[in-house]
Amino acid sequence: GSRKIVVAVIDTGIDYSHPDLRSNIWTNTAELNGASGVDDDGNGFTDDIYGYDFSSDGRTELHYGQLGDADPMDGYGHGTHVAGTIGAVGNNAQGVAGINWQVSLMAVKFLSDAGFGAASDEYRSIRYATKMKAMVANASYGGGARSQLIEHALREAGAAGMLFVAAAGNDGSDIDQFPSYPAAYALDNVMTVAATDSRDRLAWFSNIGAKSVHLAAPGFGIISTYPVKLAKEEGNIDPYRTFSGTSMAAPHVAGAAALALAADSSFIGKPAALRTRLMATADRLPNLNGRVVSGGRLNVANAVDPTYVAQPDLNDPTLVWTEEAVDFRTPRFPTERVDYAWPIRKPGARAIR
Repeated sequence: GSRKIVVAVIDTGIDYSHPDLRSNIWTNTAELNGASGVDDDGNGFTDDIYGYDFSSDGRTELHYGQLGDADPMDGYGHGTHVAGTIGAVGNNAQGVAGINWQVSLMAVKFLSDAGFGAASDEYRSIRYATKMKAMVANASYGGGARSQLIEHALREAGAAGMLFVAAAGNDGSDIDQFPSYPAAYALDNVMTVAATDSRDRLAWFSNIGAKSVHLAAPGFGIISTYPVKLAKEEGNIDPYRTFSGTSMAAPHVAGAAALALAADSSFIGKPAALRTRLMATADRLPNLNGRVVSGGRLNVANAVDPTYVAQPDLNDPTLVWTEEAVDFRTPRFPTERVDYAWPIRKPGARAIR
């Protein structure tokens, strides 16, 4: 990976002091090197060194004119777990390794330490991540009705080049029929993720959607980072936990997206093309056919391999088909049973059926 690639974790915050994360935490250098209490970079937020806490849950006081504050520390655990899957430091002889061993994780908190958040705070979070040039955003949350406000923010993010990766949800339902947001926003920069288990089966709790859910990824029994302070308070000082959910599947895809951006800079600023690449390089699984758009489970190695040629979609409307006669024969048929393969080659063809 690369620390030039910025991933916004829109969640409950991140424990930016965690020993397995702190080297990969995004920092706003203007604020880090600036004066306390001053909006040094002029972005409208004061002292936002690691990101921002947009949660308005139970708050009445403003932080230099803004609801929330400049400390996106995770007091719940969910966001830190998500962040570890995306980018826990690799090759450091401790804990876990993220999809990216090097990356910049931006802590954008809108869910409170009780795990609740408002749509207005979600809107502000997405706009902040866009303004601060996050290339990928991970949204492991859901709930509430469709919002024109959020949809507008996501369109703005897409225009700025951000891929927004959303968890499909854990209701075991079809979100084509029963939409869940932000997973169900039909925008070309939104990528929605279902969860699979260690046997490559769709997780029992995972939402699906042949039109709305693009890809599946591991989301069952996932071990990742956990806030150090919470671990101590719970009596288990090991700051790692195992969680399950589409919340755990989405960061695998967000991490893969970041890794692909680091491997091939031509995808930077092109979220729709990046989404297509992640779907086209997935491993097709029969149990996902008709349940997610790609019919597949994430394959990170394929996604970042420049020599990998994705299997074409035979239903792609841009394919122009021509019919040609092919002669299959063997001297022993029909007098003997045969098992023989004939290679078919057509120079320049994108697909053969």
